[in-house]
Amino acid sequence: SRKVWAKFKNRKFTRVLDPSAGEGHLLAPLVEMDRYRWDKTVPIDCVEIDITRHPILKSKRFNVVGIDFMQFSGAALYSHIVLNPPFAEGVKHTLKAWDILFDGELVAILNAETIRNPFSAERRMLVNLIEQHGSVEYLQDEFLVPDAERKTPVEIALVHLEKVSNFEMDFLSGLEVDSMTSSGLAGGFKELNEIAVHEGMIDNSVRAFNAAVKAAREQVFATAKARYYSGLLGETMESLQSKDSNQSRQAAKANLETVRKEMQELYDNLKNRAWTGILRSTQVTSRLSSKAQQRLEAEFENVKQLEFTVANIYGFILGLINKTSDINLEMCLDVFDSVTKYHSENRCYFMGWRSNDAHRRAAFRIKTTRFIIPGHADDGWRSSPGWDTTRFLADFDKVFAMLDGKREPEVSLQWAFTEHYARLKQGERISTSYFDVRYFPGRGTIHFFPTSQELMDRLNRLVGRHRQWLPPEGEKVPDAFWLQYDKAEKFSADLEKEIAQVNRGRSWWDHIDGNLDAMEDSKREKAVASLNECIGKVLRKHGIDPAALIENQEPQQAMLPLLAA
Repeated sequence: SRKVWAKFKNRKFTRVLDPSAGEGHLLAPLVEMDRYRWDKTVPIDCVEIDITRHPILKSKRFNVVGIDFMQFSGAALYSHIVLNPPFAEGVKHTLKAWDILFDGELVAILNAETIRNPFSAERRMLVNLIEQHGSVEYLQDEFLVPDAERKTPVEIALVHLEKVSNFEMDFLSGLEVDSMTSSGLAGGFKELNEIAVHEGMIDNSVRAFNAAVKAAREQVFATAKARYYSGLLGETMESLQSKDSNQSRQAAKANLETVRKEMQELYDNLKNRAWTGILRSTQVTSRLSSKAQQRLEAEFENVKQLEFTVANIYGFILGLINKTSDINLEMCLDVFDSVTKYHSENRCYFMGWRSNDAHRRAAFRIKTTRFIIPGHADDGWRSSPGWDTTRFLADFDKVFAMLDGKREPEVSLQWAFTEHYARLKQGERISTSYFDVRYFPGRGTIHFFPTSQELMDRLNRLVGRHRQWLPPEGEKVPDAFWLQYDKAEKFSADLEKEIAQVNRGRSWWDHIDGNLDAMEDSKREKAVASLNECIGKVLRKHGIDPAALIENQEPQQAMLPLLAA
């Protein structure tokens, strides 16, 4: 691979493309060289048809911008391209790379027979390019070295091509006497109508993106020409008298490096805008909670590196659809944790299903009669809820509508707090589709009274099964297990008394029903054991033998630690 990089004449790498990157082995010498650059890291784009290799490339901080190079349009302005394509596709890939190269160099590793036996039109075209724009070096046994990704004894051809654009052309050709007015200069501009939507939003988005890239390229080139012309005219009197006249001359200088940099910045910005528009317009995202949206947007940092094409957009949306069940589960977990994680009063504990892990968190459900959420205080002057409160309520609306099989609730929590905030602040109880709510602005607490026990049970069971607090669907379970699970909220008052006795004299951080995740391992183990003991006492008080909860377990084994989140 070092011989590949030694072929380049221009050692100033501004942006590099590897169209068949594999795991990025061919890029290793550039990464090593880049370690010693003082100015910036060289952006490296990769195209790789094997998607299982994408995580490896991303872990090396390469940008995965495409899957199939033959479908790649390559709007970015690359200074260097390195290719190690499959030998059967070598000619096509090299010609494609030459086509998308604006001004720069490429080096391709090809089968030597490809050049020596130009029997096809494509091979003859490549041979002509080499004769006019480059060179070829033949090497034997280069793919038999230990670190070769594809070991083969075949002789290879190292093809180097250099394309020089006509960017620095004679700008003075065809100049005429200046007779332009301000209206004349703008005479070719017309208001642009919106792109028609009859062929679908995705097709239109790609057309708009391509049009924007074309316009941006024309803008950058026109600006460069303007700099060139103005430079021929010389300096203004003010700039000549300025101490920074030399810097201003340098800034006005038109050169390919400046054009490439400006075009790349505009292209990246347009691609970011285009992918963001797709992300924000999909129906899936309208149902996402705030945390689910954040998780998706974190993954979107990788997605937006892809080329903006119809195929890539459909692939992205299909990936979202395939992940819908996982996204929905994560949203339910977020809401469940927002109710229970820091508010033990909202939990009702039960003896969890099989586990031998003493370090795991205790099993619990959300209370279905009432739960209280703090942290939403009002300063007194507000006429509407704060942004955090509004977002929190919107998350509840989305999750419970999803559990109900609907896109959105008929009467949402967000609507209730927006339209009836004054009434809520006065202590009134407002009804929504899934909850009655009361608000205590001084304390900053919202009291939720669920109106659908079925949906609350659906949420509790979904989370319980995911966290293995409940047995898998269809597994045979003793009646006593479900009895203590169903009665957990009824038993909660007795359990709270037992827990209070254990907590007496302890600091808040050592409470056995507190935030167990924040405890040290040894303390958490003791806290879970104490909590299990309290649950066992309450169950016996109500005539339920803890040993009978788990089928085929000996009595002394039945008091197992509660399962974790």
